[in-house]
Amino acid sequence: MHLEERLMKKLVLSGLFMLKVAVGAVGLARRALDEATKYAMERKTFGVPIFEVRYFLALRLNGHFVAHY
Repeated sequence: MHLEERLMKKLVLSGLFMLKVAVGAVGLARRALDEATKYAMERKTFGVPIFEVRYFLALRLNGHFVAHY
């Protein structure tokens, strides 16, 4: 095998490895978001799920509160 072929093979394999790591990181982040959302929907403060309190508070603070929801 020529040097160029070996270098190309090494480059392709390292690229595939980086892709595999990136896909794993995205999967882990998605699972963390799902778990956090589930927790926020279950946990209540003042009798309301914290998801709703935080969501509407963020909308009001950002000036994006829209009454048509």
